[in-house]
Amino acid sequence: MVHKHKLVAAAVAVVVVEACDMMVVADMDRDFCGSDMLLFSSKRLVFIKEFDECSSGNHGCDHICVNTLGGYRCECRIGYELHSDGKKCENACGGLIELFNGTLVSPSFPDLYPPNKNCIWEIVSPPQFRITLNFN
Repeated sequence: MVHKHKLVAAAVAVVVVEACDMMVVADMDRDFCGSDMLLFSSKRLVFIKEFDECSSGNHGCDHICVNTLGGYRCECRIGYELHSDGKKCENACGGLIELFNGTLVSPSFPDLYPPNKNCIWEIVSPPQFRITLNFN
């Protein structure tokens, strides 16, 4: 089993990955690997508390806030995807429509259509019905 711990050492973000009796500390300068005693004797680590930006409620995420080391990211519930602003959630692009009427909206509307975005809609109707699309 692998355990991940979040640490900040001397104001440099590090991630500790612990598996069995070995620990690996990765920072911007170099990697350290060894037992607990070797690890802590090879470098002086100053620990400070990681701040949970999600707990403040000021993150601005529509659905889900995920705390990360030194920051946070927003995620959306199933059926939604993250808007290009990285905070708002919008209906997932594309899908199946089997209703007698409805509305399709461009992703990120009214903002510009995002680059490299492909939306595929499947519109199904009973036989002898006509499908009409009106663009505004």
